[in-house]
Amino acid sequence: MSITIFLLSLGLILLPFSHWEVQKVWMYLKFIEIFFIFSLVYLIKKRIFIESKNSKIFIVLFLFLTISVLSSLLGLDVSKSIFGNLYRSDGLITFFHLVAFSILIGAVYKDKWNTLIAVSIFLGGVISSIFDYFGQPNFLAGFILVSLSFGIYIFYKTNNKYVKTLIILGFIVQIYRMFLVGSYVGILGLVILYPLWKLTNKRKINKILILVIVGILSVFVSIWLNNLKSKKEYVAESRVRIYRNVFLGSLKRPVLGYGWANSDYAFESIVWPLKFNNDVYVDKVHMLFLEIFATTGILGLIAYLYFLFSLFKRLINKNNLWTRVLLTSFLMYLIYSQTNVTSISYEFIFWLIVGIILSL
Repeated sequence: MSITIFLLSLGLILLPFSHWEVQKVWMYLKFIEIFFIFSLVYLIKKRIFIESKNSKIFIVLFLFLTISVLSSLLGLDVSKSIFGNLYRSDGLITFFHLVAFSILIGAVYKDKWNTLIAVSIFLGGVISSIFDYFGQPNFLAGFILVSLSFGIYIFYKTNNKYVKTLIILGFIVQIYRMFLVGSYVGILGLVILYPLWKLTNKRKINKILILVIVGILSVFVSIWLNNLKSKKEYVAESRVRIYRNVFLGSLKRPVLGYGWANSDYAFESIVWPLKFNNDVYVDKVHMLFLEIFATTGILGLIAYLYFLFSLFKRLINKNNLWTRVLLTSFLMYLIYSQTNVTSISYEFIFWLIVGIILSL
């Protein structure tokens, strides 16, 4: 089993290092396939059968997958739903790879891996901050936010003062890079990350209220900052226009949406505030929940939100240092994904967290 954890650790450190998102997606998919082979051999050799300790989460996840496939088959562009957009490869093939990876992690994950996984993710964030292999600054900002909480785990887990010093230096490098990137939402995430982590320690926590507040605040902050940057000039690709057009366009196909990776059809179905002969191409909504609504309809959105709530509830109920770190990273992903396009690099970490939750 040491080969499997070594492979996973190496992947978490090295896989983010690619400037182009399509190339990066290809690398992650091949890695998942290799990891699948090694893990499957282990499971067969040890005669271990995949058994869910969280059957409710599995059922909701399967429901969301079913709705995603159905919406794609009945959508406007089945081919694009399968293979994804040209510049992102974000179709069902990629999505099913990530889901399969999380299920496999749920089957093979061991608690003794926690420290190595935390070190690998945090180190990946530090190296990425130094060399900036992401190309797109907002992708780097999101990756830093999702990976930072794992440094907190290492800091509190170790008693070695030299290791603590290295962790602090790693924090400084990533925070400095975040300010260089200039991502407003990323900087806001830095401000709330530690208080959010401290908040997860309280057992009597209103789960629904936190999720609602996080979602609403992230959306309003994103819109406000986008308006601030655009000043008085009209910007065709402004978040306000994207959100408005996609939402109104989604109301034309409210039940199952336009199909996976087809949010551009929702955007193009609405003419506002005027018709452009050469309009911008919007392949992603910059808001995860709205994207889910546009591509899978209200049925998909309900299933996805309930899936997230089930994961959230599972982490809250455990309430130890490791699950608090997972929960913080989980929430930072949700916050950032409501304001920016997500990269496969931190989607991979999100689905890793899902897999770890399935193993709890």
